[in-house]
Amino acid sequence: MFPMFQREVCETKSDTIASVMWPFYKMIIHRAIIETPAVVSSNWIAVAVAAIIFVATLILRSRRQQGYKQAATFRGKVSAVFGQWMQLLRDGVALSLIGWLFVFAISLASTVYAEHQQISTLASVFEQQRDAASRDRDSLRVDNERLKRAVQTKNEAPEPKDSLRRRTFSIAKEVSEFIANRIANRPPDAFPNSNDPNPTEDRKRAIKVSQDYARETETIYEDRYRDRLVGIVKEYESKGVTVRWLANDFQQHAPYLVFVGSAAEGSPNDEIYQLKELAYHVDAHDHLITIY
Repeated sequence: MFPMFQREVCETKSDTIASVMWPFYKMIIHRAIIETPAVVSSNWIAVAVAAIIFVATLILRSRRQQGYKQAATFRGKVSAVFGQWMQLLRDGVALSLIGWLFVFAISLASTVYAEHQQISTLASVFEQQRDAASRDRDSLRVDNERLKRAVQTKNEAPEPKDSLRRRTFSIAKEVSEFIANRIANRPPDAFPNSNDPNPTEDRKRAIKVSQDYARETETIYEDRYRDRLVGIVKEYESKGVTVRWLANDFQQHAPYLVFVGSAAEGSPNDEIYQLKELAYHVDAHDHLITIY
C-alpha cells in the first residue's frame, strides 16, 4: 500500500505545482505574443495592414490570370479568382505562418530570458536581505547573550559595602545614636516664660545653657549629617522612589528621636523610620525594585 500511497502523493504534488505555475505560463505566453511584432520593430496594426495588402495583391494578380479573362460570366470569373486565389493564399499563409512562428519563438525566448533575469535579480536582492537579516539576528543573539551574562554576573556579585541601602542604614544608625546621646546629656530644659517676665539669675543661666546646648546640637547636625542625609534622599528620588517631604525636613532640622513603642513610631513624624523605609525600594546594586 505504501508505494501506491507515495505515487498518489507525488501525483497530487505534481497537480498542485501545475495548477500554481499555469497562471505564470499564461502570462509568459501572453507577453510573448504581445511583444512578437517588436522583434521586427513593428506592431500588430502594421501586421494587419500587411495582411490587407497581401490579400489585395492576391486579388489583383488573380484578375490578370488567363482563366479570369476567358470567363464569360461573373460566376465564372469568381470561380477563376477563387481557385487561383486559394492556391496563392495557401502558399502565402504557410510562408507567413512559418515566418511569424519563427519570430514568435524569438519573442518567447526573449521574454523567458527577461523574466529569468528579473527573477535572478530579485532572488539576489532577497538573498542579500536574507543574509543581512541573518547577520542582524546573529548580532542580536550575541548581544542578548552578553547582556544576559552581564546581568547574571551582576546579580551574583556581592553587595558593595557602599551600596545605597547600606549607606542608608549606616547614617540612620549614626544619627539615631547622635540624637540619643545629645538627649541623654542635655541639661534640664529651660525656656523663656511669658508668665515670668523677670526670671532670676539662676533661671536666666539655665535658659542660656539649654538654648546653647540646643544650638550646639543643630550646629553639629548641620556639619556632620545634614548634607549626607539630604544627598541620600535625593539619590532615592532620582531612582524613582517616592520620598515626599523628607529631604526638606532634613534640610531644616535634625530628625526627631522617636522611642520604640511610642505612638509616633512609624508615623510621618518618625523621620529616621521613613529614611530606613526607603532602603527597601532598591536592590543590592541600587536598582529600583518594582512589582509590575
